[in-house]
Amino acid sequence: PVGQISINFKDPLRTGGTAINGGVQMPGTGRDIGTEVFYPAVSNGSLAALASGQFPVVVFGHGFVMTYDNYDNIYNKLASEG
Repeated sequence: PVGQISINFKDPLRTGGTAINGGVQMPGTGRDIGTEVFYPAVSNGSLAALASGQFPVVVFGHGFVMTYDNYDNIYNKLASEG
């Protein structure tokens, strides 16, 4: 199963950015860095409990013309495999 959480990180050295509506807002000021996180979970869905174990991290920093869901085949496969 694949869990998902939206997090708005902050870059205190810059301004602007794009926050994710409804995402977890990290403390601080500065540029919003809206981030979608997909992870191995005990059930599918938003804010699902994390599966037990240790897992590697893969980060995609994609261009401005595409949305994150263009990578759904990649993140769903990686997260479902742990």
